[in-house]
Amino acid sequence: MNKKLMVFLLVLLVGGCKHETSFEDVQSYYNEMVKYQGTYKYEADFGGVFEFVCQYEYDNGKGRLTVLSPEEIMGITAVSDSTGQYLEFEDISIKTYLPDDREAAPASAIHRLINDIRTKKPLLITETETLELTYESGEYTKIATLSKEDYAILSCEIFCNGDRILNITLQ
Repeated sequence: MNKKLMVFLLVLLVGGCKHETSFEDVQSYYNEMVKYQGTYKYEADFGGVFEFVCQYEYDNGKGRLTVLSPEEIMGITAVSDSTGQYLEFEDISIKTYLPDDREAAPASAIHRLINDIRTKKPLLITETETLELTYESGEYTKIATLSKEDYAILSCEIFCNGDRILNITLQ
């Protein structure tokens, strides 16, 4: 075997191959995605820190966030879709009439992140063991961490004027 080939194979064996994930692959995955779900812990800081655990389900453009804890608000569901946002509990559904520019609203944060991934190129893409996407919108900065294996949302942090106001992590 020639010496150059041996050195190349040795470098390949020791260093391995580095595969970079293209954002187009991620965007294509989210554009083709019909269903998604995960259980997330939320830490919201709007002058006081609120913690809760929610089940998020995405199905054909509709996001459903159901509170699992704390017990006092367990079962309340927020629904986000192209017609707006609704709060549901048992057999009651109320349209919230909240403005569409609520980047940091815990009820719609993951739904908005999915829409951002589908429609916007991130300001910054950082690739390590995970894929980190940074988006900016006015006074808000959103940093999402995705799994490189299946593009699952592992976490999402939202900052307002540099202060973290929402931290969401996959449970």
